[in-house]
Amino acid sequence: MDLDFPEIVFVLHGLNVTQTNRYIYFVFILMLYFFTMFINLTLIFLIVLEKMLHDPMYLFLCNLCVNGIIGSSSFYPKMLYDISFDSHVITYIGTSNVTQMTLELVMI
Repeated sequence: MDLDFPEIVFVLHGLNVTQTNRYIYFVFILMLYFFTMFINLTLIFLIVLEKMLHDPMYLFLCNLCVNGIIGSSSFYPKMLYDISFDSHVITYIGTSNVTQMTLELVMI
């Protein structure tokens, strides 16, 4: 019994225009990703190491930084991949896998 399911594909049409400047966009997005990670990790380490910042408001801010890291780690690498290659498609299964991995990280 061979089950063939149709593959649903999303085509990212907005990235076709960026082929002429894709290296500039790649470097800019990579720097933005590193800056986002640096700021979030700096705030997390500052809140964890400083005893005076162990109030509920700062712990909530720390949680927001963790969520920012998870969100950035799921968005920016895929965007960098799409900019660096000529193929601008993502399958529906690919989107559900990224969503599932993100939800699993959040639930830990």
